[in-house]
Formats: sequence, structure tokens, C-alpha cells
Amino acid sequence: MKTTEKDGKVTGKIIFQASVFNRSNLLVGSGNDEVLDFELIREDDQVFIPASGFVGMLRKHFNKWVDVSKDNKLKKNARYFWGIERGEEEDLTQSHLILDDLIWITNKPTTVVRDGVGINPKDGRAKRHGKYDYELIEPDAEFTLNAEITIREENGFDKDVFLQLVNFMVTEGKARKYRQGAFTSHGFGELEWKYVKVYRFDFPTDADAWFDYCESMGVKAKSQ
Repeated sequence: MKTTEKDGKVTGKIIFQASVFNRSNLLVGSGNDEVLDFELIREDDQVFIPASGFVGMLRKHFNKWVDVSKDNKLKKNARYFWGIERGEEEDLTQSHLILDDLIWITNKPTTVVRDGVGINPKDGRAKRHGKYDYELIEPDAEFTLNAEITIREENGFDKDVFLQLVNFMVTEGKARKYRQGAFTSHGFGELEWKYVKVYRFDFPTDADAWFDYCESMGVKAKSQ
């Protein structure tokens, strides 16, 4: 079946929101600082987790679950959920998940600079000139998570399966199964999702509720 990113009337939306806490040290570094080797990513002095890196982490974890599933309908919808890359048997489709950067909302950010040393894997000794500095976020900072999933009429998209995929992501988040950023093999980046809210809107039935939701969030919704 040929698909394009513009195919299919929008028939629904799934929204999920949560607070994400790092339960161990978190390092999401830019590597652009003149003083530190790994500096936290900031914009206007606001620390955040980039949506691109967070989605990549989710997708990697998610695909491990889908790969062992024997449910072909689940596997097909999972591919549409994340988007199909050019070069596969279908044409390119965009991801149906839109995620905002995760903004740090802790009242007073708690960061610390540490130093480390690179280890030669062959002999287990420190590398010459292998010292480096990195900035990290100490445990229990709170970030906002806001995500929107679009469901379309064409191409076999299934609202119930998409909701199943969302529920899996949420369940894993609550169970602290995700690790984000650098040094995860050393225990860094353990995340926990709390205060999760999931909203489902089916169009045209829930059109008014969708517009009310968007208005409450300060977002101008487009007609479906």
C-alpha cells in the first residue's frame, strides 16, 4: 500500500501529559561549552530535554517490545505510529507523534559539575589526556511531558491499537523503565512518569470537546 504524509482525513487525536522525574543523575549534554566537555542543554538559561532525543529513546525501547510481538496488526500500526522511512516498501510517512521539548519546572535547578576520566577498554587503564568535565542534573528534577498523536482515516490506522501503543509507553514510564541521556550503563538517566493524563478525541463526535480542550490549553485548533 502506497502512503504519503498528506494522505488520510484526521479522525482522532490522543493527548498524553505527564510529569517526568529523573530518579538518578541525568546528563543531556550539548558538548558546545568552551569550559566543560559536556554542558547541559539550555535555551534562555532554561534547562530542558530535547524532544528529538526523548523520542529516539522512546522509539528504541518501544521497538524492542513490538519486535517480539506476534500481533501483525500491532506491528503494522507501530510502523505508522513512528513513521516509515524512505527506502522501505512504502513511501515516506511522517511520525504521528508530536512531542514538545521537556521543560524543567523545578523551582530552583540543581546542577553539579563533575570530572571523569576515559578508560582504555583493552587494559582498563586511564587514557592519557582522557580527563573530562561534565554537568549533570541531580535526582528528582521535574520536567513537563506533552504529546499529541494524530489518527487518520486511511492506510489501516486503528484508533484502539494506537491507544494500546500509548498505554504501553505510559505503563513503562510509570514503571521507571526508561533511561535518558549519557552514562545510562552507569545508572544515570532513570526516569519516572507521574500524574499522567490521557485524552482521546474521536472526530466528528468529539469535535466540540477538542476545541474546548485546545482553548483551555491556549492553543488555536484547526478545523478537522
